[in-house]
Parts: sequence; C-alpha cells; structure tokens
Amino acid sequence: KAGGFVEGTMSYTGDVSDPAKGKYTLDYYLDLAQKLVDEGVHSLAIKDMAGLLTPRATRLLVSALREQHPETPIHVHTHDTAGY
Repeated sequence: KAGGFVEGTMSYTGDVSDPAKGKYTLDYYLDLAQKLVDEGVHSLAIKDMAGLLTPRATRLLVSALREQHPETPIHVHTHDTAGY
C-alpha cells in the first residue's frame, strides 16, 4: 500500500546438497520460500552469512527456487569463508 519493496530473506545453514544433514534440506527452503511468496514478497533472498553455501548447493537451491517461482527475483548474498 505504501509503494515499498519487500524482500523475503532466508538465512542459509546446513547443506542442501546432502539430505542426510538434517533439518535444513532443499524442501525446507522451498517450503519457506513458498510461505514468503504467499505473503506477497516481491523478491527472495538467500543470506549465507556463515559462508556455508557451496557452488553445488547454490546450483541446487537457486535452480529449485527458480523452477518453483519463475517470476520472482532471487538475490544471493554470501561470504566466501569456505574457500570455494
């Protein structure tokens, strides 16, 4: 109503390329993204403040988000502390 832009931000942790890692799976992030889009966000953001997002995990996550939400811009913010 105020003409603003809302970015729905997901803090990345875990390893979506390894489903055995536990709670933070690819499905976890896809479900979270769907909830954010359903709330009306204008874009999605993946914030990797700990530098855990590997190239393989990035490809999997962004590709799945793009497939699920082809019209929603995706912003990735990461720190290369893992050395990839």
